[in-house]
Amino acid sequence: MKKYALGLILATIAGCSQNPATQPQVTAIQACATYNAVLTSAVQARMMGKLSTAQIDQITKIDLAITPICTGPIPTTNQQLISQVIMAGAQIGGMLK
Repeated sequence: MKKYALGLILATIAGCSQNPATQPQVTAIQACATYNAVLTSAVQARMMGKLSTAQIDQITKIDLAITPICTGPIPTTNQQLISQVIMAGAQIGGMLK
């Protein structure tokens, strides 16, 4: 039931792995591109009637937390990027209880 919601979370967090050779701006763009691909997949599943109302609700809540990361100012340090993801994760955790 939660596989799409979990996929959205993991797609975003996976892009934030610490790689000293990668600039945080690149990491953020890659994470958001991954998130967009997973979200597009979820939209397609919804259009095919494969998501329940509860799953759609979960994805909507997750999107409310993740979209500001992908549409806001691009972080200039790894710490800023990690902080954004941690705050989004806390927000998601509070919404999905």
